[in-house]
Amino acid sequence: YLWSLDDGWNQLGLEGTNGESCSAHCRNYSDPTGFAPSTSPYDDSTFSASSSDKWQPLLEDDGRGFFYHQEHVTPHIGTLGKFRFLPEAERATRNAPPPGYSASRFDESMEVLLRMQGLDDVKKLQVEAFDNKLLVANVIVQSFFNKVLTDAYVDTQLGNPGFVLTFDRLVHFVLGYTSAEYDAVIIAWKEKVSHNLIRPTSVIKRWSFFGGTAYVNTWAPGGVATIKARDFEAYLRVMPHAEYVSGSSCLFEGVKDYVNGYLSEIGLSTSTFPIAFPPFAEGSSAIEPGLVPSSPVMLSYPDVATMATAGSESRLDGGMHFEQSV
Repeated sequence: YLWSLDDGWNQLGLEGTNGESCSAHCRNYSDPTGFAPSTSPYDDSTFSASSSDKWQPLLEDDGRGFFYHQEHVTPHIGTLGKFRFLPEAERATRNAPPPGYSASRFDESMEVLLRMQGLDDVKKLQVEAFDNKLLVANVIVQSFFNKVLTDAYVDTQLGNPGFVLTFDRLVHFVLGYTSAEYDAVIIAWKEKVSHNLIRPTSVIKRWSFFGGTAYVNTWAPGGVATIKARDFEAYLRVMPHAEYVSGSSCLFEGVKDYVNGYLSEIGLSTSTFPIAFPPFAEGSSAIEPGLVPSSPVMLSYPDVATMATAGSESRLDGGMHFEQSV
């Protein structure tokens, strides 16, 4: 706990902007760097090649008449957050190249719409499942437990002869897993703020057709439909931070590298690491309840690399990112 108070996240909100400290009513995890969006949330002009392509806060509501615009979540952690595993020198060397998006984002946005047209029950549930990072962590830990039992691993390093899986080994794996996620998020947030790019939702909502209403054919609740571009929404809530890079994709890649590295370190094969999510009952979708899935679905993957790829792809299928971000 004491370490976390000085980990760069401003957990208690004591650090204010311009080096000033907060004296009262401090806001936890507030940004001391003074980041502000350069594209106004009220800019609804037609998006074109001459428009600003910087992140634009989206309008959200609580379903009961309270509307508000997003604030970029913890924009400071990419530069101020302390690493758990990585050496500090890698903050400067781990950089994502410019994504090479077109100025108009037209082709990239059309790809988003087309991918969402292809959402079936399995893809929808993958979008929902991989959005729940605690669920992903739980299934990875369960898979590690199953792996050491199936491979008849004997823990001679942290346990006594004959021990297959010690409590110490399980804690060691979990702590390493969360630290790998932690460092991946810090690097991802550094790149998000550095590039500071607009989301597909913001682009598509601002389309027009010769100054009039533009229509798009894509997913809408209940199935594919032709809707007004300004009414477009991603399958899931678009989180309040910049588009490039995908934080989830970085996290999944970090998890893949950690798990495979850990297995190799203790002498286990990385070629098989079966991962299975809890089964989805008929109609159990949080986004389309009662409709999705039409029959029970089980999401399973033969190894962590396959799962990481599926997790990254789910961010594209759900319409939250352009393809280059993963």
